[in-house]
Amino acid sequence: MERHNLKGKSAEDLMNSMTSQSIGNSKVYNYAPIRDWETDDVFLLLSLAGSKPLQRSCYDILGFLSNFGLLIEIYGNGTSETCEIATGQSGGAGCNGKARYGCSICTIVSKQDKTATNLAKLKRWEVLGVENTLRLRDRLFRISSNMSERALHARAFDPVGYNRVALQPNTLKPKHLDKIVRYACQLTQESIAHSERFKSLVEQGREAEHEGVQCIQNDVTLPPKIKKAFLEMYTEALLNPQNLNYYFSEVHAVLLSFRWSLDGIGAAPFRPLAIWKQIEQGKGWIPYPKLNSEMSDADIGKIQGYEALSEAVMMPVLRDEDAHKHVFDHVSLIDLWTRPLDASDIFDEDMNCSIKRGSDHSANVTAIYDLNISVGKLDGALSTALTVDGVVSLHKPTIKKVLFEGKVVSGKLLELILNTGLENEVDSYCIQKFESLLVSVPDFELNFEMFNNLVGERKLTRSLKYFEKTNLITGYSESARKVPAKINFTQRVSKVNRKKISRGNTRMVFYPLSVDSRYHQAHKQEKEMFKLCFDTHTQKLISMHDKDFLNSDEARENIFISQETVACWKEAGGLDRALELHNDYMHRLIKYRHIRKSNKYDVRKYPGTQAAELLITEGGVTIERKYLSQFQFLLKRTQVMDSLSMFKYQSMPIDVVKASEGAIAMSQHRRDKAEVLDVIRKYRNQQRGNVRSNLLSFDVNIDGTLNALDESVSIVINESIHKQNLHLLKAEFNTHLVSISDRSNAAKLWLMMHFDGVSKIEDLFSRIMTSKDVSLVNNNPKLKVQLTTKAIKRLKKINKRILEAQQVWQPALVALAEFNNMTFRDKGSAKSEFSRLVHGAIRSNVDKWVLNEWNPQLDTLLSAFQSAQKNINSTTTLFNDVVTTINKVSDTGAHKVVAKMTFAQRLALLS
Repeated sequence: MERHNLKGKSAEDLMNSMTSQSIGNSKVYNYAPIRDWETDDVFLLLSLAGSKPLQRSCYDILGFLSNFGLLIEIYGNGTSETCEIATGQSGGAGCNGKARYGCSICTIVSKQDKTATNLAKLKRWEVLGVENTLRLRDRLFRISSNMSERALHARAFDPVGYNRVALQPNTLKPKHLDKIVRYACQLTQESIAHSERFKSLVEQGREAEHEGVQCIQNDVTLPPKIKKAFLEMYTEALLNPQNLNYYFSEVHAVLLSFRWSLDGIGAAPFRPLAIWKQIEQGKGWIPYPKLNSEMSDADIGKIQGYEALSEAVMMPVLRDEDAHKHVFDHVSLIDLWTRPLDASDIFDEDMNCSIKRGSDHSANVTAIYDLNISVGKLDGALSTALTVDGVVSLHKPTIKKVLFEGKVVSGKLLELILNTGLENEVDSYCIQKFESLLVSVPDFELNFEMFNNLVGERKLTRSLKYFEKTNLITGYSESARKVPAKINFTQRVSKVNRKKISRGNTRMVFYPLSVDSRYHQAHKQEKEMFKLCFDTHTQKLISMHDKDFLNSDEARENIFISQETVACWKEAGGLDRALELHNDYMHRLIKYRHIRKSNKYDVRKYPGTQAAELLITEGGVTIERKYLSQFQFLLKRTQVMDSLSMFKYQSMPIDVVKASEGAIAMSQHRRDKAEVLDVIRKYRNQQRGNVRSNLLSFDVNIDGTLNALDESVSIVINESIHKQNLHLLKAEFNTHLVSISDRSNAAKLWLMMHFDGVSKIEDLFSRIMTSKDVSLVNNNPKLKVQLTTKAIKRLKKINKRILEAQQVWQPALVALAEFNNMTFRDKGSAKSEFSRLVHGAIRSNVDKWVLNEWNPQLDTLLSAFQSAQKNINSTTTLFNDVVTTINKVSDTGAHKVVAKMTFAQRLALLS
């Protein structure tokens, strides 16, 4: 502990440094701050504290122990002024300048850990492997302070600087990581062996023969009271190996395998897990490293600080690094991602349960609902549980309201959202919450009160697929909104010494490429709209958890793993598959290294994200649902960088990396980046001038939003009328990766989002214009009439396209109704008559193969066409309502606008 300026005190002086005050019959002590005490003062206080202090005094000093003799004894053995108590930012050599936590492998404290060294000399600690732990600590100290042992690892990229990847010295070389895991496994296995040996002695009643127990028993310096406490603590601790040098476990090995795979570490898949199993079987043990005290200063090397870190080496990604093209045709590095294929892709997507297809774009929809639980069996209950209070039933949740991107929805849009999956999602989620409690609590302890935490108002947020958000500029407002100043920059470490500035390395915290000026951002008026986008991608299935289903300690983790999840994973064969994957990879790597003409740096190659994907797919590791987007970004980033071969430099010396083809020094990268920023600066200057010009006109431009509306309606008509009808009538085979029903449902949702509830032109304006634009238009009669005329003209075109599409399908729908009123004895005649009647009425080309290859039972066939008629009629009704709405707005829109004007506004309009 750190010594301070105050001189040592006697017990009486120590007590006098405290004040006491009586409150009723009790006495409150105000203790003097420990920062003003010397080390001896602290130990003196400990000797006086407790109900049975080591030294008697006339004062009562309460303590959580009867006496602190054991604490004094243990710290007294280890004290060499190493473990310090710091009093400020500059105080002490402990953890980050603060009090040391007592970590046995702490590398921050000093070149030599005097506390651990002193403890290792005592037999009671020596027999438990304290010296081996110290050897690992000294090894970590040497390599962490040696910058040549660091790997240039790819994790960040510079979006402004041509998406170049930064290779940074922020981790150790894979060979050192491999050895550290091996040492940790050895220490753990030794601790298990020490504990098993002691348990065996205890079972035989021979624990007194243990060397550590004998050391304590024969220590004449220990008072009997302390010796007894020491032996009790020592005996209890040895019965559980986790109280010893237990640094690693199978769960740690699985989690580290996951992290190495996710972070791009150059090691075989499941390498930590393979090392753990090897050491567990008594194989692959290596000698522990030397202590620092056993090495010369020359062997240890000069201790280097972070100022010795090499600057990052930048690696190019784009073939053509043109500043103007990069700014105005920018593609993010993550946008280059495609899912890497592996052995599981041998199976077709429809037969492959390890992957799923996801939407590239989606919107958030939130259901706010009441979850109700009652005692008693309820007919129609979603789930029931038997408790000590009787049967408890989970009611179907009552959905109070639904929000689409934060806005409350109603009418037919609400009905569609609920019917296309959200209602089922809420039901399933409530059942999952209800049954998670049943799993965590034994039946005989379960009571109704435990379900109270589930009752009440809840909310559930899910993704609505195929909706892409787009922002369309409608004009500029004279009043500016608050926009953060664009002061993005990549910081460099700078130090001022004697008024001289020395510049260090560049911090790799890059910022996104932003072309628009702050002035434009502050004044622009843009309307957020959604358009349909059916672009998709495939990804491995991801096992997820909700924090609500875990206890408070586990719920803090975004990446969750436990003994239970690993046990389930192993039971499903996960461990065997993992080790087989590791061994096959190592075999191929070694066997074919001469054929590939591999150099020594290629031995530790990054094998890809397969290990992480296997664990996350098979449930060995789960991701918190709210962390999903961040996890997917990390996974994509690693996969993109792997596809660009950015992980091959980890084992290379820094000089070799710098001399590699394409490597760019940070000094050059800063100059190249300045060229890009100069292009952005010139564009922003020009943009500011355009904004000033537009501010004078106070105009509102709805051409962009009307065009977007028009384009999306065309997609809706194609998906919900043409494509859906062809599919339901077995006239066309779907070749799209997204099912026709999903595309049609999304299209209908979009249609209702923009037209349901519209009764006047102002309702439409509120959906395609900002609130400020609407206010400006309402106060400008001439502008309102112009925009109304323009909008009505576009609405009439939309109506015309809907009616034309419905007219095209009218003969086929009449034929379908006629077919459904007929009776058939066999499916052959039914299919033949359907082809003659319905396919004969379809104007477009009919793929006869679809109907011919469809081979259901007769009842299934007839039921399918009855359902098709019902579905098509429902869609027709939906579009008829839109047509009616548009006709109403078109026929009365302009008239109502003028009718609402005052006499002065009408005169102004005429003028």
